Amino acid sequence: MIVVIMVDKTTISIAVHVGSDLTALAVQTALNSARVGHVDLISAACHISSEASVWVLDDYTGSLTSPEHSRKPRRMLLSNRCEPYYVRQMMDQGFYGYLYLGDSLIERLPQAVKDVAAGGIYLSPTVAAALANMEHYTTQVQTRLTEYQLEVLRLMHHHWSGGRIAAHLGRTTTAIYQVQRFLRDLFEVETNGELLDRAVELGILPDTRRISA
Repeated sequence: MIVVIMVDKTTISIAVHVGSDLTALAVQTALNSARVGHVDLISAACHISSEASVWVLDDYTGSLTSPEHSRKPRRMLLSNRCEPYYVRQMMDQGFYGYLYLGDSLIERLPQAVKDVAAGGIYLSPTVAAALANMEHYTTQVQTRLTEYQLEVLRLMHHHWSGGRIAAHLGRTTTAIYQVQRFLRDLFEVETNGELLDRAVELGILPDTRRISA
């Protein structure tokens, strides 16, 4: 269903198309708090109307529209994910708004809809911070990594021990430990586990924890 909302005296029509009941409840609460009246939501099986100015989608419905149809209406994503590589990927696919569900929708959704409808881009605070981390990696970290160090990181991701990595690469175990210490310092983490998590978040390593349906 198309929902017409008033934000700062601006009338905006939006199509809310979410597959998660929890996200639907969060959207209803946020829009109702903006005094737009009762909000009915489109079921995940329905086609989104092109009459809306903005489409509000979530992780379950965000892939149901193709990038070539993303210019108008403009799309916003409500997501449980905020890894910088994933955020950048979704923005490149035509999303102009990205709100992490860990940030309060009540405070941000109406303004986000207004900004996106007006031709702008809206990122909630956690998402903006994630992209800042990506920018930091691109400008300050990536240029300092050698292929040798990246290979050590990839083998660590496969749960190889320092000794096994050393034998495979023809290095000493001490040398591998030195590389691991350098990588921890470079990525500003304390442990190898945190190092691997950061590398996954930045898209350097694949996220093997997520299984495609």
